[in-house]
Amino acid sequence: MGVYKRPRESWFDANLRCRYGITIKEWKRLYRKQKGRCAICLKKAGRGRRGLHVDHNHKTGKLRGLMCPPCNRGLERLKSHLDRAVKYFLQ
Repeated sequence: MGVYKRPRESWFDANLRCRYGITIKEWKRLYRKQKGRCAICLKKAGRGRRGLHVDHNHKTGKLRGLMCPPCNRGLERLKSHLDRAVKYFLQ
């Protein structure tokens, strides 16, 4: 018989495996390594989907760390702004 998991944890584990190729155990290890803090702003955050999000390179799939939602969104915006700024200056 398998180990019983709470439904929410099972969903989170399945989501991590499908989207990022990591297990919940690996996610928890990263969480402990970062001491439950965002890799960018260093604020303490909760666990799971409302806490720290997995940050990864979209081209290589390589994991960079865990980030809070505001930093994750901010990084996406910053990247798009920087891409446009580089194109503008290279005209």
